[in-house]
Formats: sequence, structure tokens, C-alpha cells
Amino acid sequence: MSSRAYDVIVNGAAGFTGRLVCAYLAQHAPKSLRWAAAARNVPKARDAILSALEEKLDHSAALAARDQITVLECDSTDTSAALRLAQQTSLMLSLVGPYHRLGKSLVGSCIA
Repeated sequence: MSSRAYDVIVNGAAGFTGRLVCAYLAQHAPKSLRWAAAARNVPKARDAILSALEEKLDHSAALAARDQITVLECDSTDTSAALRLAQQTSLMLSLVGPYHRLGKSLVGSCIA
């Protein structure tokens, strides 16, 4: 068992692919999986995830599922924020783009 808070963090949760991954995890991940979403803008990420969930569930079920998701704040260009995020998980899914511009801090933080 990992001493980290999360098994998986999905960074870029407010983007198109990030919200789809979060919605999928909310519906299908085993209850034992400790996961969180991360985004620069937490309210925007919550709304994006809700939108993706509503494509699969009715509104009240989508709201209930969304409210169970932890959304962490992280600006991928902030090296210290990226390091704090990486230290909380065993696996980081980075869905932030463009990757060549926004991914360097997070990759470096995961390596560290």
C-alpha cells in the first residue's frame, strides 16, 4: 500500500480528454482506487466533469458522482505546485496541452 494520498491523479481535468477520463473513473473505477482530478481552475473542472457525466447519467446521478470527486488545484507551469501534486500520487495522468509548453514542470516533478 502506497503512503501517498492518491493512486492516480488526472491532471488537466477541465479539458476535453481530462473530463472524459474523470467521468469514466467516476463511473467505472473500483471503489478501492484512490484518485483525484487536478486543474488550474477547480470550479471549471467540476463543471466540465459534470457535463461529461451527464452524457452518461441523468442529472441527479451525475451530480452525486461529481460531488464524490476530489479536485485539486494545480497550475502546470508552477514548478512548486507541480511538485506538490506529484508527491501526492503514485501515477500521474497528464492531459494538459500543449504538452511541449505546459508539461515540462510536471514531468520534472514526477521524476524528482
